[in-house]
Amino acid sequence: MPLPLGGAKGSGLALLIECLASLVTGNPLLAETLEGTPLGARHRQNGGMIALDIARFVDVANFRREAARLARAIKALPPQPGAEILLPGERGDRAAEAQRDDVRISAAVLDELKAVAASFGISA
Repeated sequence: MPLPLGGAKGSGLALLIECLASLVTGNPLLAETLEGTPLGARHRQNGGMIALDIARFVDVANFRREAARLARAIKALPPQPGAEILLPGERGDRAAEAQRDDVRISAAVLDELKAVAASFGISA
């Protein structure tokens, strides 16, 4: 099991995330793993979502400005040698962009798509 970053505070944050992602969803994976309870062959995964109405807490435009400011401040930190500081989603965005033109479909599917487009008056 990976160790949490940030010492005691990081450990507390990891415990909070485990409670939100595991216990609230009714799928206590970590406790079972730590106790040595076999999880079985079935793949198990947790996911939870929390929706917040930011406008109930702060002005939305100000929130966006401060989030952008925070992102700029994080990106301006000195990275480890040979590394780059990435924010959540950046690596996936780059991978998607690199594969943007790599969609491969068969000639039959392409012909079918062209036919559908033509039925709507769109030339392909």
